[in-house]
Amino acid sequence: MLVELSAGVPQPPAHLNKLGYEYWDITCKELLNNNLLTGADLGLVAGYCNELGLYKAACEMTEKEGVVSVNRFGDQVVNPWYGVRSGALKQATQMGQLFGITPSARAKIETGNVKPQSKLELLKKQKSA
Repeated sequence: MLVELSAGVPQPPAHLNKLGYEYWDITCKELLNNNLLTGADLGLVAGYCNELGLYKAACEMTEKEGVVSVNRFGDQVVNPWYGVRSGALKQATQMGQLFGITPSARAKIETGNVKPQSKLELLKKQKSA
């Protein structure tokens, strides 16, 4: 399937959560710089940004309330925000792998950006030609 690369960073969708807006420009600029941003992918990019926003919010709540909280019966339990935090990070990581955002996934994606050759590589190429 051939897709058209985006010419610039599109406007963020209205359904992004508050903190997801923070990640929209950063993520889109990186994808754009690596020739990976297309209109067909914007829904997944928005999902990724929302998950990062949710992760950040859950981290803030966990920091504020602690990892362990007391339920209505007086028992100590894992703070529900900790579960939200873990789930959001897992989702963001899985979605990020689709775009090469994680280091291991980035190594597997061919972006069309060619690393400049060193002078030694250029000399070797000229000698063999």
